[in-house]
Amino acid sequence: KKRKKGLWVPDDHKQLFRGNTDDHFRLGIKVTKASVRLYVDFFGSDILVASPLGLVTKLQESGSSASDFLSALEVVIIDHADVIMMQNWQHVQTLFSNCNQLPKETHDTDIMRVHESHLNGMAQSFRQTVVLSSFPSAEINALSRNECRNVAGRVRWKES
Repeated sequence: KKRKKGLWVPDDHKQLFRGNTDDHFRLGIKVTKASVRLYVDFFGSDILVASPLGLVTKLQESGSSASDFLSALEVVIIDHADVIMMQNWQHVQTLFSNCNQLPKETHDTDIMRVHESHLNGMAQSFRQTVVLSSFPSAEINALSRNECRNVAGRVRWKES
C-alpha cells in the first residue's frame, strides 16, 4: 500500500502508531470508594500513567523533592520497551535510579499508612516490575539485573 507521498508503511507500524502518538503524556488517577478522579497531582495519585519523557520532565520541573512521588511505587509496567529503546532509553534509566528512594518531604502523607519496608529503605526489594518487549535486548537485561531486585526473585518468559 502506498501513502500520498509514495511511502509504504508496514501494518505493524500503523498498528503501533495509530491514534494519539504524543510521547510526553502524564496522568495521575485517584481511586476512592465513591469515584475515580483523573488528572490528580502525582503526590495524591494511586495510579500514574505516563511516558518516560513525561515523568523525566516532571522531575525537572519540580524542586529538590521532585522524585518523592516515585518513592512508593509498588508496580511498574513498561509496555513496548523495544519502542522506548528507539526513542531514549536514558529516560527509563533516570526514572529507575529515582524510584523507591526515601522521600525528602512528607507531602501530607498519612505516616500510619506507610509500609515499614519503605521506612527501612527496602521499598525497591518489594516493587514488581513488568517489562514487555517484542524482542530481548541488552538494555532490558541490564535494567532487570541492576534495578529489579525483588526479594521473590525474577521470572523471564519467552514465547516459544
